[in-house]
Amino acid sequence: MRIDGVHERTSVLFWRLTERLITGSETGKAKAIAKNFFPILGYLTLQPIALIGYLISMIPNPQPYIYTHNTSAIEDWPIDTITAITSNVCALPGGLPRVHGGMKPARERLADIIRFIEEKNPQLLCLQEVWDPELRDGLIKELTKVYPHIYSKIGSSRWGFDSGLFIASRFPMSDVKHIPFENCGSWPDNLIHRGAFTFKIGKHKFGVTHFQPGDSKTSVRETQAKQVPKDCNVVMGDLNTRNHDHTHFFPDYQNSYDGEPTHLNKGKTLDYVLTKGLSQANVTSSQVSFSDHLALIAEISKNTLLSSL
Repeated sequence: MRIDGVHERTSVLFWRLTERLITGSETGKAKAIAKNFFPILGYLTLQPIALIGYLISMIPNPQPYIYTHNTSAIEDWPIDTITAITSNVCALPGGLPRVHGGMKPARERLADIIRFIEEKNPQLLCLQEVWDPELRDGLIKELTKVYPHIYSKIGSSRWGFDSGLFIASRFPMSDVKHIPFENCGSWPDNLIHRGAFTFKIGKHKFGVTHFQPGDSKTSVRETQAKQVPKDCNVVMGDLNTRNHDHTHFFPDYQNSYDGEPTHLNKGKTLDYVLTKGLSQANVTSSQVSFSDHLALIAEISKNTLLSSL
């Protein structure tokens, strides 16, 4: 068995344990301890395994993402319209969704997420906070049946967590790149290797990202926004913005969403589909049972996005 497999299985066992502990400790004090303690404990527990694996196999840091290609899945080509969804699915590992979003463990919400994707049938799916290994593997297993191109574990590192971004596409994608953010906040926030995932569909460029959360972290988000290439025609994801500071981060972009707040618990809009050099996309929201965020659904016609194809 490869050491990566051992690390993955150990991770699943650890987060299952924390899930039981958090579920059995519903007091406010216990939740606060769980919220701050278990991610750090998980990191400290699992890293010796990764270190042993590195010393034994002399394998360098993982590739910046894992690409899953199913040649039997049908590509949508040529393109008439893009239906794209961005959704923060609150898939933290183990029982952490209970203390961070008031949600059930991620693996228990997998069927609801798949059902939503099948119902909306997006051609481009952009998820954030896909950190739970069981949910991630379940998504790949189900979605490879209909999506020929899937990118997961984006921003992978042996030291800490990946970015949590997960992309599935029915379109051929080119110039795929993960741009690690130089500033991921202070410890323990910087255990998450956030970044921007960029790619082209035809001649037009997309950027998907998830900025640092926190009311006091505006300066961190500002430095992260500077690393998102400004030649992207579409920037989408959970920007964690406050007081419309997305207009400061991306002054040349149009905000294609003007609906109800996307974060249900905070009553704020944190999720966006921003466009540049295009006619404004038609973006609506959809309340979902599997997250504390609304999902955003963008409809972009060939005439507005891909007229050059």
